[in-house]
Amino acid sequence: MMNVEIQEAKDNVQKRLDFIEGEIQKLDDSIAKLQGEQAELGDQISAIQSKMQKEASLAAKELVV
Repeated sequence: MMNVEIQEAKDNVQKRLDFIEGEIQKLDDSIAKLQGEQAELGDQISAIQSKMQKEASLAAKELVV
């Protein structure tokens, strides 16, 4: 009787560990996706800032001339 209960307890613990590992993997995947989106947005922001700086520089040159 005791061996059956121990085995059931071990099985339950393994199922919980498997579930937790699955949840961790889902979160890792979500984090990776969000980091990719963040990098992409960072690149877009840099491009917009560069464009704005060029436009401001041209506008300033036109005012001086």
